[in-house]
Amino acid sequence: MSRFVRVVAVAALVVLSSLASFAQAPAPGPMVGTWVMNPAKSTPMTINWKERRMEVTREADGLTFSSVTVAMDGTSSKWGFTTKGDGKPVPVTGAQPAPDTVEAMIEPALGDSLGGASGLFTYKVGDVVVLQSIIELAADRKSLTVKSVRTMPDGSKAASQTHYDKR
Repeated sequence: MSRFVRVVAVAALVVLSSLASFAQAPAPGPMVGTWVMNPAKSTPMTINWKERRMEVTREADGLTFSSVTVAMDGTSSKWGFTTKGDGKPVPVTGAQPAPDTVEAMIEPALGDSLGGASGLFTYKVGDVVVLQSIIELAADRKSLTVKSVRTMPDGSKAASQTHYDKR
């Protein structure tokens, strides 16, 4: 085999393997991005938040949700999790005070297998449900709403609706 043919063959293999890697890269999905709380459209439960930001990133094995919350007194907390959106429990990491796991069911949109337009998130401490949230993405995909019901320490329920705008 001539040197020219070998060089062309190697170059073709490099190009094909690059294309295959690109083709296997996950599509971002409509929930992916940075979302910032719009206080004027939100009704928080017991804590009045000064700022709340949620980052959703696409990973090879699912979606990662990361949240930063700043309370009115300036204290902040960071927490997050990675889910396949299949309803199986995954650990919640960071300074989130209550839940240690979340079960997320994310509905697919436009044929995207994990870029859903809505989802049900059930947060637990052990086997006890402490928070349930429904995330709904607006049709224009520029905002989303999180409707939550938290079980308070005294057993009562507190509802909230948090509106986020995409940045």
